[in-house]
Amino acid sequence: MEESNGNVPDKSSLQILQEINSGSLDSSLLDKVSRQQCVELLDAEGYTHAHIAQVLKCSERTITRDMTAIKKRNKLFPNASFSQEFIGDV
Repeated sequence: MEESNGNVPDKSSLQILQEINSGSLDSSLLDKVSRQQCVELLDAEGYTHAHIAQVLKCSERTITRDMTAIKKRNKLFPNASFSQEFIGDV
């Protein structure tokens, strides 16, 4: 169910996208976090920014900003402990 403030509680991005496709959820009412989760999934599936924007009823610029935030959030910061975890015990 959708909350009155536009937030979608405890739903996976796949569930949200299924509800958008079925018409039971208006994608323009998604909060930023839910929208970014959907953008991340659709991008991983190979959708273009234009198509993602069409599905989520927002501008391509919004999708570009979301992708920038997603990449920044997922960025790896190498340090000594990271290299040990990544390489393992050699």
